[in-house]
Amino acid sequence: MSGSYGTATKLLEDIENGELSRNLSRGRDDILDLLKKKGVKYVTFQDWLKIDRYELEKGQAVGKEREKLYNVNEMLKFV
Repeated sequence: MSGSYGTATKLLEDIENGELSRNLSRGRDDILDLLKKKGVKYVTFQDWLKIDRYELEKGQAVGKEREKLYNVNEMLKFV
């Protein structure tokens, strides 16, 4: 949840600084272009599905519903 608040705050800052248009006529693509321009590594929904699948499989292997990855670098190995 704190990550979501941080993301929203940064988006609002980018709008205020003029780096991102309030219009967002291309929606998601406008945001992705800005992230690429800034060199920000992001995770798509498809990437998240890969992480989710891994966590579920690891959890089942040890008799749990899920084995959560907490390290971002570990998560990014699956994208």
